[in-house]
Amino acid sequence: MEAKEVFYVQPTYRFGDGVNNLPGKDFVHGFLRRHPDLTVRKANLIKRSRAALSHAEVNAFFDNFEKTAAGIPPENIYNCDETNLQDNPGAKRAIFSRGVKYAEKVSDHSKSSISVMFCGSATGVLLPPYVVYKSNNCYEGWTKGGPKGTIYSATPSGWFESFTFGDFIKKGFLAHVRRQPGRKLILCDNLSCHMSEEIFQLCREERIEFVCLPAHSTDKMQPLDVGMFRQVKECWRSQLTRYRDADPTCKLLVKAEFPAMLKELMSSLKPLTHLPKARVIKTLN
Repeated sequence: MEAKEVFYVQPTYRFGDGVNNLPGKDFVHGFLRRHPDLTVRKANLIKRSRAALSHAEVNAFFDNFEKTAAGIPPENIYNCDETNLQDNPGAKRAIFSRGVKYAEKVSDHSKSSISVMFCGSATGVLLPPYVVYKSNNCYEGWTKGGPKGTIYSATPSGWFESFTFGDFIKKGFLAHVRRQPGRKLILCDNLSCHMSEEIFQLCREERIEFVCLPAHSTDKMQPLDVGMFRQVKECWRSQLTRYRDADPTCKLLVKAEFPAMLKELMSSLKPLTHLPKARVIKTLN
């Protein structure tokens, strides 16, 4: 019997409506049905420098932190971080006619902001804030009616610089912790304006351990950022919305009125609830 030559053709698998043999919408929908533990969400964009934070860096930080903080009670462990308070109350949900092309609400705002340094202990004690205005000078009228003990300053950029951070350590932080016995620890970002031999020397003289977080890690490991600033921003936006609803033509972030606004904000915060619960992660997702 004459043998016949048989040819086998390798099938080409296509996934749904994909192009060039790449997965298409049908494949994605089927894949999600087979894996109900997965979901589709909008991905937040982060810089490559933040994404490059490694497990080794995180573990090395915690190893050092545990050794440094050994024997220091929670009431003597502090974290400081600055944030900016803008004049934008943010977008709110509203009711519109179905099919309306532009869902808009008239509300004047600018990109102006005021920098505020917050500092709190692991037991929930929140120190008076330190305010930095964008100006060449800090006028007396900009310092009246704020929270008790608040310190005010100004820089041309409106951001913290070496002088203002050193001023916060001397007049704000040290003035508070000198009344407490024993060693202390302050946890900060590793920004260049936080680094100076003068600050390190002051901390050594006052038996204060100065610990810096790894670079590009504040969104994951900064206790105030993780556990407190969300509440700060939510309370601030609600406050601005009330002001805007009461007077749609009012100008927010007027420097002469900001201390009173900051006092109202501070009174709405709950540091005893949020600060002790603030935790930094030890592993990365």
